[in-house]
Amino acid sequence: KKLAQTGSGALTPASTTKVLTAFAALSELGPAKRFATTVKLQGDQLVLVGGGDPYLTAKSVKASTVEKASLAQLAKLTAGKLGDSPVTLGYDVSLFTGPAVSKGWEPTYVSSQIVAPVSPLWIDRGRVGLGRSSDPAAAAATAFAAQLRAAGVNVTGEPVQAEAAESAKVLAAVQSAPVSNILDRMLVTSDNEVAEVMLRQAAIGAGQPGSFDSGVTTVKTALKSADVSTAGLELHDGSGLSRKNRIDPRTLAEAFEQAANSAD
Repeated sequence: KKLAQTGSGALTPASTTKVLTAFAALSELGPAKRFATTVKLQGDQLVLVGGGDPYLTAKSVKASTVEKASLAQLAKLTAGKLGDSPVTLGYDVSLFTGPAVSKGWEPTYVSSQIVAPVSPLWIDRGRVGLGRSSDPAAAAATAFAAQLRAAGVNVTGEPVQAEAAESAKVLAAVQSAPVSNILDRMLVTSDNEVAEVMLRQAAIGAGQPGSFDSGVTTVKTALKSADVSTAGLELHDGSGLSRKNRIDPRTLAEAFEQAANSAD
């Protein structure tokens, strides 16, 4: 208890920001929630719909607690539902809204490949080799088109951004790991990209748009609802990359205390 009463003054928190992101995500989503990446068919167009699985991979990964879904699996499932007719491919990123890059980040973060633009559709956490993709959704769609063709699907043209209709038929889906696994790995590895996706997922779980601003509001609301102090709290992202973030040590201590009490 003494820990939760010690320390004052909001300071630049860096990656300890992720503690608050995880707190909000668990509060709004629960530990068992999973995210689906789906393929829909509308007319002669397949649409790859990003569901905000931060650990979606290009190829299947064995024995991972978080990398449970892959485009390779999804391509095989999709191919099994289609005939020989040619199809085009679109990709839907409408789950998240607003800027893909935080206004609180340094201008060079994306161009220097320190972090990828935030998207509900990406593979391998937006990474390309040792760097990051500047358009992770398009990269994922291009990879998916190649996998569909390898599975025998007659995909014509290049993938284009599209929005799937609510009434469009779902052909196939793959499910992420549960939120509890995702957040555990996110905190252990201090993964910036995953934290930004989970900030948006927390907002969506609270019935708000999947954006930086709504995510920050959701974090503050979740903390206040748990009687955690938000004095001096200023957030611009979910990862702590923003140097404009400010968190009072008391906020972190009380968040840990509330989380421990909830786990008892």
